[in-house]
Amino acid sequence: MTTEESLTKSALSDKVKEFLTQFKDATGSFSYVEQIDQMMSKHSKYIVVDYNDLVLFPIIESHFNKILTKFLMHFLELLKKF
Repeated sequence: MTTEESLTKSALSDKVKEFLTQFKDATGSFSYVEQIDQMMSKHSKYIVVDYNDLVLFPIIESHFNKILTKFLMHFLELLKKF
């Protein structure tokens, strides 16, 4: 079993949180944090996550189905902070 296959739910959750809070786009902006931060003022109900960004985090891509629920959980957690 590889390291990627043996990650716990908690570890996968941490990777999702890391992606949402630490990903920087080509301009150096924290694009997902900024999208979440702007949701209230724009009356948005969603953010757009680029699949090309996800593939830069192979652990997320390889566990994509499991991770969708983690994305929602951390997205809602971050939204409460703004």
